[in-house]
Amino acid sequence: DVESAVAAATDAVAADASDARAHLALADTYNMAGDLGRAIGAYGSALAVAPRGSLHWAKAAISMYECTNDSACPVRLWEARPSWMREAKAMRNMAETAVAAAPEQFVPWRMRSDAYLLE
Repeated sequence: DVESAVAAATDAVAADASDARAHLALADTYNMAGDLGRAIGAYGSALAVAPRGSLHWAKAAISMYECTNDSACPVRLWEARPSWMREAKAMRNMAETAVAAAPEQFVPWRMRSDAYLLE
């Protein structure tokens, strides 16, 4: 059940706040439960602790991007999205790093494409 999964992931984050996998588990749990606000926050936490360019970092960036672009994402979350999603150069940089880390994934390529549309 979702409550148990959230509790377990929260415990994992509390046990080691530097563990990107724990933050990703918490974020994915919130995402699957439809709580995009908490999911986006937890993906941001994972992004902050994962080594830039790692697979965990890419997963956090990709998932955060997907959540804010989800049709179910409330306008307040879209408007509060991180600055790297608002600026073409920053988003291209994030996307290029995510593509390098996870070239088999579709979303970082879409992020890259979308970054060019921001110009």
